[in-house]
Amino acid sequence: MRLRTYHAVVVLVATMVVEALAFWVSFPFEVPYWDVWMFFRVAMLVIALTWLVLLRKEFVQLRYMLTLFLGIWALVVAVWGELLAAAFWPGSVVIAVLNGFYVVALTGVTIGVMLLIRMYRMTISELSEKQRRLIELSITDDLTGLYNARYFYRRLEEEIARSRRYGRPLSLLFIDLDDFKRFNDTYGHLAGDRVLRKVARVLRESLRENDSAYRYGGEEFVIILPETGAEEGCVAAERVRRRIEVCSFRGKEKVKVTASVGVVEYREGDAIEDFVRRADQAMYKAKAEGKNRIFLVD
Repeated sequence: MRLRTYHAVVVLVATMVVEALAFWVSFPFEVPYWDVWMFFRVAMLVIALTWLVLLRKEFVQLRYMLTLFLGIWALVVAVWGELLAAAFWPGSVVIAVLNGFYVVALTGVTIGVMLLIRMYRMTISELSEKQRRLIELSITDDLTGLYNARYFYRRLEEEIARSRRYGRPLSLLFIDLDDFKRFNDTYGHLAGDRVLRKVARVLRESLRENDSAYRYGGEEFVIILPETGAEEGCVAAERVRRRIEVCSFRGKEKVKVTASVGVVEYREGDAIEDFVRRADQAMYKAKAEGKNRIFLVD
């Protein structure tokens, strides 16, 4: 349930006014410590009015703290007032009024504590979300939304370790868009950026559950294929190549883009750099054989 703290503050102030009127009617001004008690009351009124002033969204945390402080201060006022009433006017209606004021004050304290707990949880949640967002930004390519090369090497290291541990196959696709420099020179870099974003979307749509795609740099992309041998890797590579080939990239005119894809399967003893280098070489062999094709390196 959402806490309407201003309701509690308004009720607290209204109760304080009623109780003040009871004292004003019942007590002579020469009662000892009356001035101290009135100072407490004025201070509480100032706190309450300050709370009402701070209704702007940016003051929410300060309001939460003031709610708790206001409830505690109301308890002080109630205790001090009841001591005065018991000492100088026993059995009066003032004591009954103050007993009701206790309830309101305790409600203020309870709400204040709940709001501070809520504020703490919100702060922890916001910090966790900011940390998650910072981590996400550090591993994501700004243009395409794919993972970046830095994260690619981290994930590839993990997948190689898993492949070694369980003796499972692991394949890698190295993808390069054909004649992309000429495309940029002809249609401009903004059009080139649109193509890269669309290719990234095609790659995401082509992935299986455990596959992951990365922008390696420029017009180069890589896909890690866990639990995948060379034959299945070729099937995945051909699927990606065809989907890129049939895409239309609209600008001032409709254009087509093709890709060359290198396919390699991890070999026992391969270092990460060797594994990636073999995939890169496979991609260049695909280009050398006419582009817009896949090439498997054993």
